Amino acid sequence: MDDANLLSENQSLPVTSRISGRVLWPLLTLALYLSLIYAFQPAFFSSTNLRSMLYYTCLVVPAVMGVHLLILLGMFDLSVGAVAAAAGVVMAKAVSVGFSLPAAVALGLCVGLLFGFLNWLVVSKLNISALIGTLITMGAARAVSVGTTEGVTLTGLPPTFAHLAQGLTAGIRNAVLIGAALVVMVEFLSHKHIVFRRFYQIGSNRTAAVQSGINVSLLDFTAFALSGMGAAFAGLFQASRTLSASPHEFPDLALDCIAACVIGGDNLSGGSGQAIGAFMGMLMVVVSRNLVILAGINVYWQDLAIAVVLFGAVLLNRFLRANEI
Repeated sequence: MDDANLLSENQSLPVTSRISGRVLWPLLTLALYLSLIYAFQPAFFSSTNLRSMLYYTCLVVPAVMGVHLLILLGMFDLSVGAVAAAAGVVMAKAVSVGFSLPAAVALGLCVGLLFGFLNWLVVSKLNISALIGTLITMGAARAVSVGTTEGVTLTGLPPTFAHLAQGLTAGIRNAVLIGAALVVMVEFLSHKHIVFRRFYQIGSNRTAAVQSGINVSLLDFTAFALSGMGAAFAGLFQASRTLSASPHEFPDLALDCIAACVIGGDNLSGGSGQAIGAFMGMLMVVVSRNLVILAGINVYWQDLAIAVVLFGAVLLNRFLRANEI
């Protein structure tokens, strides 16, 4: 097939339109959102607070990028939080029973790959909806975490493991550098590499993609595998940050990732979106949670406040795109 036919509508636009589609709208939404916060809560913008929010955003970027790729295909993954917790727990457990640190880390990543395979098997091969299929694997991953630890947080990870997320390179946290590099890589591959460009075509019209000879099942597997490994990497980042692993980590990660992708411009039906938008969307999610806490909102109402803030962010993003401000 001619490569030109693999380009989505967004990719066939002039360069300036592509730039605005990938960068301008998410950036403008984030800028306006932060401006509104500054008008009411200027103390929110302390350098320490801003650094901590960027840091936490980058800790979960691998999971966000995996969900972003699935959404390009018109699917999603509710199991990423449970898989992230399971990967951290399995890695910590392996260390506690005598595995070397590299072997334990590899085992944690394999947990992500395994659940990615299970998600693909359930959703793509058994034709169970992504909503139900990934809900099933979410329960299985949580069971692995709780069963492995009996509900107890595992501690005592070697201090050298902290270098993954807490270490500094040129004065910047390694997690931030890795997260930024991952966003750039996914953005580049999504628009320049023929395999990743096919994600857009499949998401735009799955039937036409099958009829054109594209191995849709293989690309579904690729996306689920990357989502699982991205979740596992986020779990390892968190374990590196705290030098511990809890089976109860990341209760809201899946919904946060989906919200981030939607805020960043991904279409839940598939076929459009950008990695940098998903990253900025997650930054808005993290900012929202941080803002609600700093505002001193009662803990029992925080989830409602966060939901209202995120709803406003989605409407703002939609308004900007619709009116091309």
